[in-house]
Amino acid sequence: MSAASAGLAAAAFGVGDFLGGLAARRDAGRLVVPVSLLAGLPPLALAAWRGGGFGFALPPAWCLFAGGGFALGTSLLYRALGRGQMAAVAPVTAIVAIAVPALADILAGRAPTGALVLGLVLAATASALLCGLDARWRASTRNRFVIATAIVAGLGFAAFYIGLDHLAQGPGRIEAVLAVRATALALTAPAALWHGQPALRREALAL
Repeated sequence: MSAASAGLAAAAFGVGDFLGGLAARRDAGRLVVPVSLLAGLPPLALAAWRGGGFGFALPPAWCLFAGGGFALGTSLLYRALGRGQMAAVAPVTAIVAIAVPALADILAGRAPTGALVLGLVLAATASALLCGLDARWRASTRNRFVIATAIVAGLGFAAFYIGLDHLAQGPGRIEAVLAVRATALALTAPAALWHGQPALRREALAL
């Protein structure tokens, strides 16, 4: 069941990254991020309410850590997707996002080192093959900046996964996701408002 859930989660993240990247290319990325975060709150709130309400006390420090990581990761990922090749950006972000939490589990003694390290090596190899970055593409200063942005975005998502892992140890797992997403929204919305981003066009809003 956990493997199936992880596969569905990966598919959902992939679809979200693809649609968010398209929207960021068509409109200002700073506005795409808070709008997409806001769109996820109602179904999460409904799921939390149907699951028993909001009677769980969540550690605010971990909510801020995970929410800040998600805000950073999403903002930079959409920025990189809007400026670069999706096939190059997404695998780089993904391998960094999974490698850091995996290494944290290894250091904490919570994961089988041999199998996990082998999996990380295979995932890194797959990421490099998927990127297909030739020497000419890597030589561009702009493209190097895009890849660096994708790496930092991966670190943000890694912080999100690590923080969410701590929040998921107790009751109120859906409430934890809701709190993290609301925190990310609170952190990203001021930037969009401060820069006076124009309203999203209908196509970008639909994405």
